[in-house]
Amino acid sequence: MMSLKPTFGANTISRFLLTRSISGAGLVFVVCLATFIAVTLLPGDAANFVSGRSASPERLAEVRERLNLNDPVAQRFLRWGLKAVQGDLGPALTSPRPVSEIITPRLRNSLILAGIAATLLVPLAVATGALAGALAGGGMDRSLSVISLVLLSMPEFFLGTLLAYWLGVKWHLFPPIALFDAAQGPWSNPAVLVLPCLTLVITNLGYPARIIRANVAEAMSGRVVLTARLNGIPEGRIVWKYALRNCLAPGIQVISLTLLYLLGGIIVVENVFQFPGIGTLAVEATQQRDLNVVLGLVATITVIYALVMLLTDTLIILVTPKLRTLRF
Repeated sequence: MMSLKPTFGANTISRFLLTRSISGAGLVFVVCLATFIAVTLLPGDAANFVSGRSASPERLAEVRERLNLNDPVAQRFLRWGLKAVQGDLGPALTSPRPVSEIITPRLRNSLILAGIAATLLVPLAVATGALAGALAGGGMDRSLSVISLVLLSMPEFFLGTLLAYWLGVKWHLFPPIALFDAAQGPWSNPAVLVLPCLTLVITNLGYPARIIRANVAEAMSGRVVLTARLNGIPEGRIVWKYALRNCLAPGIQVISLTLLYLLGGIIVVENVFQFPGIGTLAVEATQQRDLNVVLGLVATITVIYALVMLLTDTLIILVTPKLRTLRF
């Protein structure tokens, strides 16, 4: 009788990483192409911003020629793509600075904001979901379910505006607008991080808490938990050691999705509080029709998304024994 040997090893994980990397590269290409076409179809171009509203047709034609805006669309995208693959995002159309130099400080500010929000959000979501799942059907579970539904239905711009008005303008507890130099970073005035972080945590808490709650509630009715109770193990230890351990794979997935939603929400939140990150930069670059900056931002964000999903899939495989025997 033949025995099935696990095929999970260095070759398997290498094939998996290679497959996911190719998929991620394809995703970056498609998203950048769609962004290029969308921005190109918008009325106006970077020459209008550089030349000013009162520029003559001759001046506009001169600027368009200098910025290579008269070249065929396919040629412009191919030229940008070949340079981007080599790590060169090119010069900005509306600034003498290179795109990478413009994006780097803004990306750092956004990652600081996202990192603080994630550090608060992940343990809070796990604790809330685990508590509700352990007390499934009880009053606290119902209360937490209602609260999570309310949070799920609350847009970032709505909550951010409320917090900016009440905690910033009305009560003067925190700055309603993030006033700091983008090059210096938010640590020059840490108080500006409070309201954006609070908005991101509150609006992104409901989804992971509900998913973790459902998985913990299911695990609490399983055989592993029943056996642990018969052995006299305290209820709190059962929840944290047995129920949550069985929810590890779906928990990793939902947390990663939440982090991706958080990155998407940053764009809205930054514009509400005028936080100088990639969100406000994306809006500014789109308004100026600076295609190089927009493409650089989109490529950077998409690469981050692809890396997070790759890391998530890898962790799920590592913690799920059944998946270790699969061939990729």
